[in-house]
Amino acid sequence: MSAETFEQVVAASQTSGDYNPTWKRFVKTLFFVPLARGGADQGRQFKLAKHPQSGKTILTIAEYGQLLEERGENAAHLHGAEIIKLLPDEVGILVAMTDRSFGIPAGLVARLKQSLQASAKAKAAAVARPAPAPAPAPVPAPAANGGFPRLDISMLNMQQAASEERAKSAAPAPRPVRSPATASVSTPAATSMGMSLQPMEKPGTPAPAAAPAASTYLDVAALKPRNVGIPHLGIDFYVPGAWKEFKSGRALQFQDQATGLMFDAAGMTRTGRTVEQWVEMRTPLVLHDMPYLQQVGQPYAIEGQEWRGMISARAVEFRGTAPGDSEETACLLCCFRTETTLFAITMHAKAGVFEASRPLFKWLLPRVSIAEQVGEEVEEGGSGIDEIDHAGRVGSGLRMVMLAIVLNAGFLSQAHSVHPMILLYVAFCVTGFGCFGMFRLAQGLQFSLFSKIVLFVGMFVPLLNLVLLLMVRLKARKFLREQGYSIGFFGWTDAVPASNHDLRNVLIVALLSFLPIYGLGRLADKRMAAREPTEFSPPDHSFSVMMRGTPTEPDGVSHDPRSHLWSSGPRDRQYLAGYNELNRTVADPGLVLGLVASQYATALSNGSQGAKGTVSSSTRTEVDGYPALKMVATLDNGEFATTEYVLAGQRLYMFTIDVTEKDKDSPDIDHFLDSISINGGGK
Repeated sequence: MSAETFEQVVAASQTSGDYNPTWKRFVKTLFFVPLARGGADQGRQFKLAKHPQSGKTILTIAEYGQLLEERGENAAHLHGAEIIKLLPDEVGILVAMTDRSFGIPAGLVARLKQSLQASAKAKAAAVARPAPAPAPAPVPAPAANGGFPRLDISMLNMQQAASEERAKSAAPAPRPVRSPATASVSTPAATSMGMSLQPMEKPGTPAPAAAPAASTYLDVAALKPRNVGIPHLGIDFYVPGAWKEFKSGRALQFQDQATGLMFDAAGMTRTGRTVEQWVEMRTPLVLHDMPYLQQVGQPYAIEGQEWRGMISARAVEFRGTAPGDSEETACLLCCFRTETTLFAITMHAKAGVFEASRPLFKWLLPRVSIAEQVGEEVEEGGSGIDEIDHAGRVGSGLRMVMLAIVLNAGFLSQAHSVHPMILLYVAFCVTGFGCFGMFRLAQGLQFSLFSKIVLFVGMFVPLLNLVLLLMVRLKARKFLREQGYSIGFFGWTDAVPASNHDLRNVLIVALLSFLPIYGLGRLADKRMAAREPTEFSPPDHSFSVMMRGTPTEPDGVSHDPRSHLWSSGPRDRQYLAGYNELNRTVADPGLVLGLVASQYATALSNGSQGAKGTVSSSTRTEVDGYPALKMVATLDNGEFATTEYVLAGQRLYMFTIDVTEKDKDSPDIDHFLDSISINGGGK
């Protein structure tokens, strides 16, 4: 290893998980160290800086001078051991390398300094005494090739196979493990996790000397672990018996109330995902819940005791200081995957508690058990686990929002031509789908309370609700795509698990609500149709006719004193009556009525007056001695219009009854036409 650089040794340690070669190499390697001012060793003052993420005080050094900002006379060339001896206990070290950096937290710097001091004292004592030293002192003995002791796994998170062998030879071997709560278990039983050393720790008082190797054993019996899990997904794992359990809408949660450590577990049945994709899906959720965290290093593999290749797992760590906190927070995300199930455990605590809990993590995580699921995903149950989770809620809400958008567009385009009860029903569905979709999206995207109130109120405002729906739809699509989910036609996405029945439930409610709304509409129409016709006469009493309902003159007609038209009746039976003033008395009524028939046929063919249609019959008649023309038209919308034009003096009267196909032979048509009376003709 003598030909290797320090950077190569670090890379090898990060691959193997054994950092002892790194520490041995560090104390012997010459590093360039930036100086605030030059001088002899006694007057040397290092140039310190603040870590860009944690804000901790650090000293940046490098094996090659070109990697430092300060060069030449502004940098000293010192061995790692000299740097450790001269550096204050509260300062950490950051080693700059060509493609990465390697952090040594302040607490570890203090431990290294104490170890070097203990090694120097041991060597001095060996020189003063000709005889071999007696039994080992409480402080760990220095390594043979560098005077550097092995370090406690509970502090450094490293594998120490050689150190453990020496401890086992000097102390009774622990009893075999028969159950998770009856024996003391060696932490290295799960050393395949390979948890890596993190860049910085909370600076504080110097740590005590390294504990004997026996301290690396975890007393499982004292934890009194209990078996918990998610029965519907076949997931089982252990937690300490003293941890308090909480059940939330999205995860099974535990808390160690003595230390504040939080433990979250959530899972879902999902096929077609790799464990790497699962890590990519869960990482944004961790950063969303704790945005002050930064990922530390790359995900690394975990191997279980009895997984036998059926379960694959990856772990990734995060560090950061929450606003208002003085101590750094550490978080560990562990993602487990089988052919049918995805499961995630998230643990976070203050950095000191987190580091002290690593032996527990190494014992707990490899003992996760996931049974293979058969068939579709199970329903949510009494365990309090919400298999929909964040992405599931967003996907479900996106489908509801898309339904609301389509119905809203249809509502706006057809509002003028459909039955009022249909409009009421569509408005009800738009508001219902939109509000429910917004509710699901607000859950998944974790909107603030103020945003939820604005969205809810906005759903009752026409046009504004459409704008809000489109905005939230874009945000939901972006969220799902960032997490690796596909989005198909009409907002269909694989983020929604099979156990989610939001769409089915909403459609059932919509169909059930249609029945009472339709019934109310039919009842209203029948009541109007059941009303007996009453005689209607305009203000000048120029004519009279029997019509149902209360005739009204639409806007846009009454402003012309030469033209008037009144309408009434239920939607399946419309009555029209009115007249147009002519410029003069017509000498040839037959010619005028022929021209009226031609213009009426033309208007029906091109739809210039509304619905298109064709004239099926045209008959010359008389009304009260005045020449008249009766025309029957079949409209393209399925209705039948019967119109009678009467020419009296300088007025052309028009009387129309519009019925549906089922009423085309109704006697009401003849009753209406027979009730026409011209009172004195026109002017």
